[in-house]
Amino acid sequence: MVVEAMDLEEVLQCHLHYIKLSELEKNRKLNDLLDALDFNQVVIFVKSVSRAAELNKLLVECNFPSICIHSGMSQEERLTRYKNFKEGHKRILVATDLVGRGIDIERVNIVINYDMPDSADTYLHRVGRAGRFGTKGLAITFVSSSADSDVLNQVQERFEVDIKELPEQIDTSTYRFVCGAAGMVYISIMARESGQHKVLFIVSLLLCFLQRSLAANYNVMQFGAKGDGKTDDTQILGTIIAPQNPSSWNGCETGAWLLFYNVNGLVIDGGGMINGRGSAWWTKSSSDIKEEFKCLTPPTALHFESCNGLRLRTLRHRNSPRNHIGLSRCSYSTLSYLDITAPADSPNTDGIDISLSTQVRIHHSIIRTGDDCIALSNGSSQINITSIYCGPGHGGVLLTVLLASSFSQTVDDKFLHCLIKDSNTTQSEFVFTQQHSQYSSLLQSSSINLRFSTSKTPKPLAIITPLSYSHVQSAILCSKTFKFQLRIRSGGHDYAGLSYTSHDDQSPFVVLDLKQLRSITVDSGHNTAWVESGATIGELYYWVSKESKNLGFPAGFCPTVGIGGHISGGGFGAMVRKYGLAADNVIDARIIDVNGRILDRKSMGEDLFWAIRGGGGGSFGVVVAWKVNLVYVPDKVTVFSPAKTLEQGGSNLFNKWQYVGHSLSQDLFIRVVIQPVEVEHGRRTIRFTFNSMFLGPIDRLMKTVTDSFPELGLQEQDCREMSWIESVMYFSNHDGESIDVLKDRKPEPKGYFNAKSDYVKDRIPEEKLGEVWKWCLDGDKPILIMEPHGGKMDEIEETSSPYPHRKGNLYNIQYYEKWDDGSIESSEKHISWMRMMYENMRPYVSKNPRGAYVNYRDLDLGLNDGNADDTSYLKGMEWGNRYFKGNFRRLAVVKGMVDPQNFFHFEQSIPPLVLSKGNGGIESYQSSAARSRFL
Repeated sequence: MVVEAMDLEEVLQCHLHYIKLSELEKNRKLNDLLDALDFNQVVIFVKSVSRAAELNKLLVECNFPSICIHSGMSQEERLTRYKNFKEGHKRILVATDLVGRGIDIERVNIVINYDMPDSADTYLHRVGRAGRFGTKGLAITFVSSSADSDVLNQVQERFEVDIKELPEQIDTSTYRFVCGAAGMVYISIMARESGQHKVLFIVSLLLCFLQRSLAANYNVMQFGAKGDGKTDDTQILGTIIAPQNPSSWNGCETGAWLLFYNVNGLVIDGGGMINGRGSAWWTKSSSDIKEEFKCLTPPTALHFESCNGLRLRTLRHRNSPRNHIGLSRCSYSTLSYLDITAPADSPNTDGIDISLSTQVRIHHSIIRTGDDCIALSNGSSQINITSIYCGPGHGGVLLTVLLASSFSQTVDDKFLHCLIKDSNTTQSEFVFTQQHSQYSSLLQSSSINLRFSTSKTPKPLAIITPLSYSHVQSAILCSKTFKFQLRIRSGGHDYAGLSYTSHDDQSPFVVLDLKQLRSITVDSGHNTAWVESGATIGELYYWVSKESKNLGFPAGFCPTVGIGGHISGGGFGAMVRKYGLAADNVIDARIIDVNGRILDRKSMGEDLFWAIRGGGGGSFGVVVAWKVNLVYVPDKVTVFSPAKTLEQGGSNLFNKWQYVGHSLSQDLFIRVVIQPVEVEHGRRTIRFTFNSMFLGPIDRLMKTVTDSFPELGLQEQDCREMSWIESVMYFSNHDGESIDVLKDRKPEPKGYFNAKSDYVKDRIPEEKLGEVWKWCLDGDKPILIMEPHGGKMDEIEETSSPYPHRKGNLYNIQYYEKWDDGSIESSEKHISWMRMMYENMRPYVSKNPRGAYVNYRDLDLGLNDGNADDTSYLKGMEWGNRYFKGNFRRLAVVKGMVDPQNFFHFEQSIPPLVLSKGNGGIESYQSSAARSRFL
């Protein structure tokens, strides 16, 4: 290959950099670069036709104004696309080496080698595209293998250039046009006459905004540019300001001050300001505006209509008469790094108003106005809004509400049709949209934590209550199609509310409520039962007891907890020391995966079957049913709950329990419930309740306690014999009631609460217990529940299921505090106490990692970043190692096998890891379906 001197000269004018990364990280890094870099036009080189086509498709899906050229096209099509790019209709070109030579486009200032070229000569011809026509270009090369490194070394040796690793921060002025321009601006300013558009003038501006201290002010009325509709260039500096007096506008039929109409590939980029001088309008009434200024409404400062591929960034907007920026009938547009400001009391000064537009991305901007932050009107769809600071008006709230509203209004009909197209049922039987009369009551029906039931809490676009597995399949597949998150609820007891709400107020979601899938089939002959995930623990207990008085199931204490979530996280109950967790007694399951397939244990494989039994719900698919082993329970069990205060020696008794609670007979379960109580004259003390069950009659219990825990001072009159199902009623505060109450799905009384968890491997020193009780007394109504391990839990390997807290743990702790006042101050007070208590307990609990129980979700431990695109294994380790220890990695690998594109994701969902193609190692799979395929 002959090296052209011109190419070498242009390469020497470029800033040359490389980025080391894996193949799987390329799409994410490319997205980050395109968001962060200032570019006029960019060429991305790949190594094959298929990769060019696929990467271009992904960029378009992600709202980037991209086009591709490759040898698989006809010559005519290539020329048409080249002209399209050259004329600025598209700003990103994905290409093979076909265009590595002979492409001379003056606005290309960045070249990205997505794939390493095959030789030093090819590198030269590629990178030479970025340093032409007076530009100082930027070239970035992805290095993902040793072969890539070899080519890069050849380039440096042959052409005597130094290619440096790309720094975190880049001075964007170093690779712009020589004049320091912030970008090309194609402006079409329009007016409306009698409902028709009339072109006043079209002008192509090269904005070279100087530093603020040197900026001049120009009145837009004084530009005087006379355009021919194509190319006339006029240079402006500094701040664009509106007329001082509204009467100078002489009417405003267009509804906008600066109006851009029917412009494709429009780029507005620079550090200047658009000042709308809106204060003179804000004090006028509607009638004054109509009569004095001949305007129906104050004008929007900057409006774009029918503009595709718009890119607006880094500008400052001040004091618009009405909306600062408007978009109507625009697509594939990106607005970023904007600073929009107006006084808090300025009327109708929305930051950005969007209508009838699609594929719009808005990110990393500050919007501080008197009205909506970002307002979405009917007819808009696929609006992606991230990293926006809103204030001081009510925009922060409306951002969430209007975003959800926009999606529901524009795609609900298609989404609903998708749900029912293959169903024999009607929509009204199992789908409840926000407009449905039963929507609110259904949403609140099983939501027990009022912290996540406020007016500001993001709400689902719809609640789906499937009547059959086919409805679940449709919910998954349709949610994928319409890019909705899917939240899965069985009982609604999720401590963080993640089964029915979202902490990501920018992503629309629907709730799949399994309450109608609640059938239970008990096979007493084989000591098994099939139970659907929408059933409650209480319902399972009820039907098992109806089949046999000597069969039970080792699950939790609260009867309204849903089976699906309970088993998914482990399931801790009064028979845990005898039979282990609920998840330890699962022998089969039915799951509907991300592709809508119904799988049982055999067809799903042992890896996935392992993951769903304790790995937390909602990450791998929708488990619709579980086959469980039922366990033997005797005719009579014994319950007792002696209580002691501090003054009665309760602390000493607790200290003794630390020594014996985990080593008692497997038939004996003694948990300690610790809470402040009021005694005489309003004085507070600590009460210790030893809440217990023995699988056997009183006489056997007394012998066991006398031998192992005589300090308890247990007397026969403190104990009661009853059937196992009656003990269920005893522990659930329904002692003496009919067992029919177990079929009642009505949840426990609602309130505001917060909870955390810990595991204890070494006894808290007796001399430190006084500090713990003092911290409890500092809270209002805290409860500490200490539940013993040992017994069966010591016999099960910590890798046998995702739940790892087995041998070596003496007991776990649940910290819980509930309050009645929903004010922000009250919530902050109680949450602060909880965090203080948790931090104070650090020296006395497990370490490296500090363990936590996934069924007591704690978002303070860490969150996934953003949406499915941003889910990171390394970030997930912050909380994942707490819940699962070394099992977290295996869970992530299983996730990468069954849901690599991370459809089932939420704030603490398992992130996917996939096996790399090269050396069989593990790589983090951090991107969405639109950016994470092997190309």
